[in-house]
Amino acid sequence: MKTFGKMMLAAIAAILMQAGTAQADGVGGYLEYSGTAGELEFDVGTLDQDSNRIGFGVTYSTNPQGPELFNYRLDAGYVHTWEKISGQTDEWNGFNVNNAFGFRLYQNNSTRIWLGPAIGLGVDVLSDSGPDVVSFSVGGGPQLGVNLAASESLTVALTAGYQYRFRYVWTDDSIFEGNKHVSGHGSYWMANVAMMFNTGS
Repeated sequence: MKTFGKMMLAAIAAILMQAGTAQADGVGGYLEYSGTAGELEFDVGTLDQDSNRIGFGVTYSTNPQGPELFNYRLDAGYVHTWEKISGQTDEWNGFNVNNAFGFRLYQNNSTRIWLGPAIGLGVDVLSDSGPDVVSFSVGGGPQLGVNLAASESLTVALTAGYQYRFRYVWTDDSIFEGNKHVSGHGSYWMANVAMMFNTGS
């Protein structure tokens, strides 16, 4: 958990530094519910996999209420996963980063709706006692956002997205039918709500 704490602090510092150099950006926090479904592959076969995930962290967005066509959204934070692999449920602690590149679809005085591609990265560590198991994932897909202007200084943001992710799982013990690593791929979906304080002019 110390490693995740350091990663969270680094993410917060990077976001605040970026916000300090930009105009009319948003900085705050988010809560997220997400899930996955796919397969893990190794030498002698495949394992079906699905999971439910709860996460929270820091968020940064350019142009949350502004008139510009483009906005960039960054979410970085902790995630806890309940994963079922071939009938067995495991729990993971992880760190997830999501980068979205949005383009305005609609905007009025109180609402901005945007759509664009997103790229996600994840690192998870098995929380059960036993051999060290680490999972890495990367993928991309579309993301939809709705920014609601609660006031001139506060934005409430709702986002939902889908990604196709590739995954690599490594362990220091041969727990996967004699294998120390497996790879996989599958669907990843997410929905989150964020509150951002608007900075700049």
